Amino acid sequence: MPSDELTVQEVIRYANHDFMNRLQVIKMNLDLGHTDAAKALIEQYAESTRMLSELNRLASPQLTVWLQTCKWRYPNLHVQMTCSVEEALEAIYDQPLVEYLEKTVLHYYDHLNASVETELSIDVMVTHNTKKLVVCLEGAWDIAPLQLNDDQIMRVLIEEATEECFSYKVTWQ
Repeated sequence: MPSDELTVQEVIRYANHDFMNRLQVIKMNLDLGHTDAAKALIEQYAESTRMLSELNRLASPQLTVWLQTCKWRYPNLHVQMTCSVEEALEAIYDQPLVEYLEKTVLHYYDHLNASVETELSIDVMVTHNTKKLVVCLEGAWDIAPLQLNDDQIMRVLIEEATEECFSYKVTWQ
């Protein structure tokens, strides 16, 4: 089970490690004469960085930290994230969303099948009309889906529950 929180020193170490790995992959492609692949990687990495910056628009410190560090806290998950944030999240949702994410990931993390790559996809959308978080865990599961009850401020729906994928949609006002 992963540690609860990362220290600033750990986050910096992980970020530097990822940055150096990305530079090495770009350099390798350039050394092999694969300039189109190197350009595509640069675009991919720039988009990833832009998306992480967009998460800051949530103005939700706990949720932003959780989303930006989950790939390091849960290294056995291949984390993919998309976001569209047009407005700040109300402070009342910050902690409940983090608790939801943590409960969901921990429920499945201890049951990972080491022979199957497991992907955690998180889609964050906060606009004037739409406020949702879609979480999908793809892998091989031998456990029942986590049943989370709606609370006073959030609604949790299971969109898909198969042996290969569990998908949840969380909405709020």
